[in-house]
Amino acid sequence: MPEVTKDNSHDIILQPETRPISLELLATEVRGIYAGLIMVEAKCIEVDQRLLASLTQAKLNGQQWQALIILHRTLLYEYHDFLFASQHPSANPALRQLALEYDIPTRMWLHGVYAFLEVLRHHLPASLDFMLDFLYLSYSMMALLYETIPIFADTWIECLGEMSQYRMALEDEDIRDREVWTSNARNWYSKASDRAPTIGRLYHHHAILATNVLQELFLRSKSLCVANPFNPARISILMLFDPVLILTGKHQRKLPTLDTHFVRVHGLLFKQIMERFDGEVTQFLRLLNLQIRRTTSSFIEQGYLIAISNICAMLDFGSKDNALIKAVEGIPTTIADEKADISFERSRHLHHKTLAVILEQAGDPKVLPFLHVVLAFMRYISHSPCAMDLWEARLPWVQLTTTLNALIDHFSERVKHDKFPEPAEDDWCPFPEDYAMRGLLWTRDYFPEYWFTKEVEDDEKSLEKALMTPQRKERILWLAYHVANCGNSPIHWDSTTRMFSVECADKVVGEGAYQRGVR
Repeated sequence: MPEVTKDNSHDIILQPETRPISLELLATEVRGIYAGLIMVEAKCIEVDQRLLASLTQAKLNGQQWQALIILHRTLLYEYHDFLFASQHPSANPALRQLALEYDIPTRMWLHGVYAFLEVLRHHLPASLDFMLDFLYLSYSMMALLYETIPIFADTWIECLGEMSQYRMALEDEDIRDREVWTSNARNWYSKASDRAPTIGRLYHHHAILATNVLQELFLRSKSLCVANPFNPARISILMLFDPVLILTGKHQRKLPTLDTHFVRVHGLLFKQIMERFDGEVTQFLRLLNLQIRRTTSSFIEQGYLIAISNICAMLDFGSKDNALIKAVEGIPTTIADEKADISFERSRHLHHKTLAVILEQAGDPKVLPFLHVVLAFMRYISHSPCAMDLWEARLPWVQLTTTLNALIDHFSERVKHDKFPEPAEDDWCPFPEDYAMRGLLWTRDYFPEYWFTKEVEDDEKSLEKALMTPQRKERILWLAYHVANCGNSPIHWDSTTRMFSVECADKVVGEGAYQRGVR
């Protein structure tokens, strides 16, 4: 038998022993990185400010652009190293807190990326190739940090959305590439607003990428009607309104007819141009009626976007001086004072007239999302007698209760419970309008905390499923039942007849006033 020789070529080599870094050594490393960071950062700030201040004079050659990219790449690496060192597993809480104390994520975006992108943008088209190179570099860095330093994920996500938008704007030749980057930016902004639904700035960013003008109006309005509004949107929203308010000429914006009149109505409200308001509202309502009759499921999204936009207008786009907001928060206000506010009266008129048109089509399931939004808002103000007094005038209460009674087959014992009516099905998911209402001032205590915890792709949020119609009807009845029982609205629930009715209906319809307790 031949001798068996031992082959050592496949012996496993053990991983070299590593020693954990001491806290003292790690702290020294972090301090050293930060010292280098602030020097490179100061140089980048100086260069970017000088170039932005001398745009008409500064003409850079290829070598100079490459040198600037190398400088800013060095700064990005310094931020990266600081973040990795300060968030090392061996770091103590004080060391981990340094990135937040020094505001490193924000500084990384402002000084490491944004300022230089603006320099590059102002030198287009000569700087195009260099801007593309730097965008890919900075995007890759942010994507890496999103995966490896998740504690600052909110910042990384928003930065990735911003850079996707820059990249989209550079693509003029290949429409498919432009669509890819547009979709990418939308997805990042949607992810950001899912994580921070009360930050108005995120909806403003998303509005720039809106697929249609109705969605753009909704997003710009929402950016002002959340707990942390983006106040500059009061200026930027004029870029939406001004072209639509032009009736003729080459600058007139070409839009679908219904969208044109709806956005124009809101533009007139926002700019308080009332002489054209009534005529535009009449045109919009006529077209709305036709749109509901003609379309199928496509009106579902249109309906709840119109409802939310109308409510934002009634709230004067989140103004702290708005009477409804003040009334709900217990700040004294009077009906007499508010009736002098023509803007509020007209926005209330628009809301109520739109609701009346919707209620005429109440047998059609596609108008239920609109009704759901209105009932959710009614729940918000129903706990304030003063707010309800301001809002109730000339609302079509009789039509509303007739519509609610038509849904009564879906009334269950769950409707009477204070608890949010959770669907019985295991495969439940939020309605499309739930995502749209999330974060608004008047829905902050509406949804349960867990309601949006399921991972849902952005393009699936607007999908309407068959099981949602009966669930939505039950939700509407739940809202109406609790509004009726709060004692501040004209709606009354009769437990014997199991029907909704209106207190003093003739006065509600005619004058918008009624005496509570008289039926």
